[in-house]
Amino acid sequence: MKTKILIFLCAVLCFSSCQKEENPKPNVPKSLTIDVDKNGVDDFQIRYIDDAIIYSPTTSEAILCYFEILGNNEILNKTEAPFLFLKDVSEIKKDVADPFYWQKINAQIASLENHYKNGWGSTWKIASNGVQDHYLIGIKLNNIAESKIGWIKITIDNNTGQAKIVDSEVQ
Repeated sequence: MKTKILIFLCAVLCFSSCQKEENPKPNVPKSLTIDVDKNGVDDFQIRYIDDAIIYSPTTSEAILCYFEILGNNEILNKTEAPFLFLKDVSEIKKDVADPFYWQKINAQIASLENHYKNGWGSTWKIASNGVQDHYLIGIKLNNIAESKIGWIKITIDNNTGQAKIVDSEVQ
């Protein structure tokens, strides 16, 4: 009798461990860096943070994507706008006035959340006023001798969250 119970328990354990998770955690996209001025030193990084804990009544964890500043550089931001607000490179100036400002703080550009009731989301939330083919980020490179302004054009796949650098320029 004990042998039959043991075999039954082993079969149940084996069966339950072989079942696929209904809504498994998605793959974390690959982080990347960019050397805008091509001097051999990375200026910015797009980095994914896995297992971020979200303190929310509906969300338990998330995968977050940040646009990170390396060195003494800055990124252009706009008051009361999502980070990926820039539509035209003509708005990028060394000296800006309200509502624009230069910041030295990293910015979250995308996220995928795991909701308590529904599990992992199927599309990434982009920090923008709507889905676009590409997103522009205004940048300022601050070297000892001078500051240069420019931009980075990126894409973010809504399904995988993978960001890609399409183009960049510095003046």
